[in-house]
Amino acid sequence: MSKVANYLNEHILGEVSSNAAVRKAMSTDASVLTMTPEMVVYPRTTNDIRKIARFSNQLAEKGHILPITPRGGGSDQTGAAIGKGIVVNTMAHMNTIFELDAKQRLVRVQPGVTFKALNDALRLQGLYIPSYPASQAYSTIGGAIANNATGIRSGKYGATGNWVHQIEVVLSNGDILQTGRISKRELNRKKGEQTFEGEVYRGIDNLITDNADVIANSIDTEVRDGAGYTGIAEVKHRDGSIDLTPLIIGSQGTLGIISEVIMKAEFYSELAVAAIAFGSWESARDTLEAIAGLEPSVLELIDGGMFESAL
Repeated sequence: MSKVANYLNEHILGEVSSNAAVRKAMSTDASVLTMTPEMVVYPRTTNDIRKIARFSNQLAEKGHILPITPRGGGSDQTGAAIGKGIVVNTMAHMNTIFELDAKQRLVRVQPGVTFKALNDALRLQGLYIPSYPASQAYSTIGGAIANNATGIRSGKYGATGNWVHQIEVVLSNGDILQTGRISKRELNRKKGEQTFEGEVYRGIDNLITDNADVIANSIDTEVRDGAGYTGIAEVKHRDGSIDLTPLIIGSQGTLGIISEVIMKAEFYSELAVAAIAFGSWESARDTLEAIAGLEPSVLELIDGGMFESAL
């Protein structure tokens, strides 16, 4: 084991591994890319993540770059779950569902809990998070937020980001930032703080102010766009208040490591499935237009030729 891995092992509650087999297992995700990390860390607490980030930041200040890549179930198809430095896998230990406020339909969880585990627990209370992706059995909440993942019902209920209420993020220097809407007065107070959080708020506010026209004319907030930090268009409100949550959603762990989340839930509804065969495109079109008026969760049209090929 390397000196760095040994040092981290002695200072966190979780485990650090530089084993070749472990590193190889974490060198791929659902993409076609491969990148083998120097070590894999399995944090047990938010404080573990803070220590890892702080250590990496201190190394960077001395000219030694040891990047950090957060990882959940590894189902990402863009290569976002792999990296050459430290892979921080939250799935092993940070998978607790802390509490549910059934009245407000809010649930507080760690990032490593899977969508299926969370929805199974919520359904006991007649609730669920409807944006769950097809990979819900191993797709984690933290990863789904970082990717702004969608699922079969997202056409009606939106992407995962639509169901995020608040995020706790560990910044690159180990500080913690709690997202959530803050007033213009609170924003000015935070901007006056000589901390990394204050620097973040000053930088974001200035960026939005200086590029207001570009943001307004280049980003369509009605369209799901995972390319870049498009959530910046929804960060600042007309009353001067700010919420950094939309900026973290879809940022693929590049702005901070998600350590805790408060999700919004919906009342659970069963998925009824019906299949209809049509003799012509015209009848299919007319019928689907009528069904669309009923606001179904999913509506798919499959060409007969494709259906026969699948058989």
